[in-house]
Amino acid sequence: MRQVNIYTASGIRSPRAGSGTAGYILEVMTQKGPATLTKTAEILNATANQSELRILNMALKRLTEKCSLTIHTESGYVAAGLSELSRWESNGWKTSRGKYVANMEEWLETAELLNGHAFSVTTENHEYRAWLRSEVTRKEKQ
Repeated sequence: MRQVNIYTASGIRSPRAGSGTAGYILEVMTQKGPATLTKTAEILNATANQSELRILNMALKRLTEKCSLTIHTESGYVAAGLSELSRWESNGWKTSRGKYVANMEEWLETAELLNGHAFSVTTENHEYRAWLRSEVTRKEKQ
């Protein structure tokens, strides 16, 4: 399986729905070294958590084959949710408290897009973090 890294960042920081910019870097390991694709997008009417999930899903949609993924996110919410995906799916998309998962529409899409991929998630600092954050901030000011 090909190794792919996805790095995400969002300019939306509020728990209230708003609009802003988010971005991702898709990094594919090749024989000649890493090849990257960068994308920023305007995210409309989304909370911070929804914007992080939406930009992750945009990156996942770019994949054309099953991969071994490492997802690098600043969002503890996304990292925790990714570790709960299989449990939520088997539990009818309910939490351990019996309530439906928040942002279920986005999580359902994430689960579908990750189907067949081996993946891990990290919130650790990475070499693209400062640059990606500056791109998101620059696009928001335009």
